[in-house]
Amino acid sequence: MDVEHIRRQLAAVDDPLQFLTGIIASAPFGLQIYDLVGRCILFNLSFVRLNNGPPSSDYNVLKDPSFQPLAYQVPLQRAFTGEPVELPPLWLHPSNGQPSHVQPAAVAIFLFPLHASDGRMTYIVAVFQDRTFDELLIGLLGHELRNPLSAVLLSAGFLERETALNPIQSRFLMRILHTSRRMARLVNDLLDFVRIRMGDGLPIRIEPIDLEVWAIGVMEELRITHPSRMIQIEARGDLKGVWDPDRLTQMMLNLVANALKHGAVNHPVQVTIEGQGDHVGLSVYNEGNTIPAQELPTLFGAFQQGDTAYARRATSGGLGLGLFVVEQIVVAHGGQIQVNSRDGEGTTFQIFLPRDTAGQNAMPIVSRGGGQTPSPAVNDQRAFWERADADRKSSS
Repeated sequence: MDVEHIRRQLAAVDDPLQFLTGIIASAPFGLQIYDLVGRCILFNLSFVRLNNGPPSSDYNVLKDPSFQPLAYQVPLQRAFTGEPVELPPLWLHPSNGQPSHVQPAAVAIFLFPLHASDGRMTYIVAVFQDRTFDELLIGLLGHELRNPLSAVLLSAGFLERETALNPIQSRFLMRILHTSRRMARLVNDLLDFVRIRMGDGLPIRIEPIDLEVWAIGVMEELRITHPSRMIQIEARGDLKGVWDPDRLTQMMLNLVANALKHGAVNHPVQVTIEGQGDHVGLSVYNEGNTIPAQELPTLFGAFQQGDTAYARRATSGGLGLGLFVVEQIVVAHGGQIQVNSRDGEGTTFQIFLPRDTAGQNAMPIVSRGGGQTPSPAVNDQRAFWERADADRKSSS
């Protein structure tokens, strides 16, 4: 439905201004509208109730200390470039509207742009919804699932090490281990999601590592979990840096699992790692089904559901959190992620990580909606991806 169609419908309504005013005033969700520098120019009664008071006359969302943590700053900056985004829920104390961990209320915040008739972006709209029950239920499920699952993994691991099993018993034990490990990854993704949604960000524990050595361990795990699929890893250049090895492993397993789910069964998934200057680049490539253009803007969102075959495959057998967690791991390391997916060329997820996570602030995330120019850091890395593409095409 285009803008002109909506205008024709409004023209048939008695007093369109009063009609729209009534919708805003009576909406059951909080609403704020900002100008392009972040100043609040309009809010409704539901927002006042949710926040237990109106915003101050000089309120500016870009200067609000509640939104200074990185988990809010990155998507908030994207929103003011014209990208529709969802912020992690802001946990508010219901008695005074201030951030608190006592008697919390979780408020989900959605932002989207308004445009003039000539296409210029004019305002940013923020919609606020109470999601307290949903957030607490997700957290409870994650924690309650982890303890019994840990018991299953420990018991199966003990049997694997200490017990002489016949071939049939070994096969069933391997099935228990593989299924339990997959469930553990899903639970970990769920718990990470809860941490991020509570505004705490994703915790990382950095240490000096060599990604070439790290890649060997990742390859072994991938061969165990996907014994019937072809996965190729190529590492080149100086791959030493300061990162969280466990988080990078989680990131890579999620990306490869996504590539295997959507990629052609008779073609390998190709992982490339290359060091260059102050950054290291990682890419995961698969042939086969590409990502529809309409799915790209929300590809890294949590629990994404869509009507396309790609979206249905993405959430089948999982929670729809894999790529969401991948992006958060990249952001926590001060890195960038982007995806290229075209018919005839396959799909490539590209990641850039600074070598020294401890000394970096998070870099801007490259737009996935096609409306933002890549940052200089991306342009500096373009030669790496051109070489990777050339190597892939020459080997196919």
